[in-house]
Amino acid sequence: METNLVPGQFDKLTESEMGRIARLLVEHCRSSSAGAVWLMEGDLGAGKTTFVSTAAQALGIHETVNSPTFNLHNYYQGESGDLNHFDLYRLGGAAMQELEFAEIWETPTETFTIHAIEWWNKLSVIHSRLKFYKVKIETVDEEHRKVTIISLDGNEVYS
Repeated sequence: METNLVPGQFDKLTESEMGRIARLLVEHCRSSSAGAVWLMEGDLGAGKTTFVSTAAQALGIHETVNSPTFNLHNYYQGESGDLNHFDLYRLGGAAMQELEFAEIWETPTETFTIHAIEWWNKLSVIHSRLKFYKVKIETVDEEHRKVTIISLDGNEVYS
């Protein structure tokens, strides 16, 4: 796969094309680090979980990846990497500190791991020693999405 296509902007993607971009991003992250933190942005129903689900397949995860809206956090172990999938839609900063989720994505582990955080901007700041990627998904129409992936420098990102 041509990992040099990501980061970037991709217009009018179908669901399968969006999946190809998710797989490319996994491979890009794999080639450059021990994992990554994906800061997922997009309206409800834009396709954030669909994007993460396809990334899970690229990690060799055979389970169905569902939105962790009610669980807040789902962990999946794959043949070629792990996935921590968070949905912070219902949480505020105080609840986040109480749950200690940040400890999960702040430090690299021995296994290549993607930490996909939906609604990350509910936090004022997020820290990690892993590379950050902002993944913004926008609805173009019922069948198409626009995906923008930006690589971020530094160990913290402010919403």
